[in-house]
Amino acid sequence: MAIFSAGEGEEYYYNFADLSSLNYPNDTATSIMVPEGYTVTLFQDDGFKGSSKTIQGKMASTGFLECQYMWDFSDKASSAVIVKNAYPYAQGYW
Repeated sequence: MAIFSAGEGEEYYYNFADLSSLNYPNDTATSIMVPEGYTVTLFQDDGFKGSSKTIQGKMASTGFLECQYMWDFSDKASSAVIVKNAYPYAQGYW
């Protein structure tokens, strides 16, 4: 699944219904790839409630997106907020 915000500083909110419409099954994510310049906050419950995990975009030393495993938040995400902090250059295979 790929969801990106459009402009710098913009925030996009995806509740359970939004994620479901994008074919994201509830509580199934075990890893995430976030481009540099983005921040993603995942919430355990719908409506941006419950415990949360914030992931900063990373690039691996190879220059490709880094797959970040969410050991402490695996299979828990039900809503998400995506913020575009800067204009990134992202490339990768997924």
